[in-house]
Amino acid sequence: MTDRDQLHRDGYALLRQAIPTEWMEDLRAVFDAGVRPSDQWPVPRGMDWRYSMLDDDAKVQAVCRLPQVLAVVGELIGERFFISQVEGREPLAGGGRQQLHRDLSAHRPGDIAIALAFFDDYGPENGATRIVPSSHRPGLGEPPLDFTDESRSVQLSGGAGDILVFDVDLIHAGSLNLVGTRRRSILISYFSAQLYASHLETVGLRNVRMDTSERFEPSDFVFHLTAFNPRPQNLQHLSNNKGFDRTFTDSPLKSGATNRCAAVADTVNGNDTARPAACVSAEGKSTVNRTLHHTQAIPRRDPWASGNRATQCSGCLHLLEQARGEKIGRKESIQK
Repeated sequence: MTDRDQLHRDGYALLRQAIPTEWMEDLRAVFDAGVRPSDQWPVPRGMDWRYSMLDDDAKVQAVCRLPQVLAVVGELIGERFFISQVEGREPLAGGGRQQLHRDLSAHRPGDIAIALAFFDDYGPENGATRIVPSSHRPGLGEPPLDFTDESRSVQLSGGAGDILVFDVDLIHAGSLNLVGTRRRSILISYFSAQLYASHLETVGLRNVRMDTSERFEPSDFVFHLTAFNPRPQNLQHLSNNKGFDRTFTDSPLKSGATNRCAAVADTVNGNDTARPAACVSAEGKSTVNRTLHHTQAIPRRDPWASGNRATQCSGCLHLLEQARGEKIGRKESIQK
């Protein structure tokens, strides 16, 4: 199986130590400085999470533009894309638990990708993300997944500087921060360029302050998964213990190869940075077989129909409620 096939089969890639170590102290400081209480956001946030306004910070923007991240995003979306939103999130002690859900793509399967960049070590103890591998493209005739069934979910474990990139339709959830240790991260949303008009309609509600005009072409980045994503056979499912989430913590997750691009540091200093040769395809540019990877589509169900609301991230629904002036009876906006 090729790297490309593996990514589209699994629906995610976990990039180990993608963020340069020397950036971490500054990124944590930016996160902490940008924390705002729920009532200072355009749409109130969940009370068991800490949220940070940091999308216009230069070093945060450099993380969003790391070549290995853009390569995976480009492979998932399969066409020209842009950075739609960046937000800092951290589960508080005793908070952060979510039911499994999928956020749903917009116009076609795979037109949105999500990245979670971790600023602290993460695992079962402090609320690491749970995912259901290969859940983004259900097989033909496959029954709908029961979002209360955790039997196929795995919980991530790793170190500060890791970045999880996944298809927006992949089933996932935040988890309970049992011990209260810090688990700062940024959630980055990448949209197909075709979604730009709809993106502009909600920038105020989503508190988007950064410039979102830059466009990225998938063919500008070399996609190579093997170097920075552990193979599924190295992931170990553990039985539930005292209600804890299922986890995989096999040692390869701790020892992935470092993948850094020092040239991106120029972005932090405000310089115009050409992508380094190692990250750019000069000949035989990468292409995506969208027919192959997008034919088994998740039916585009109306998320507003009463029977379908559980399949949409309730935080996203809350924003859409505000935009449409509708209420669907949710008490809080639950975020990842």
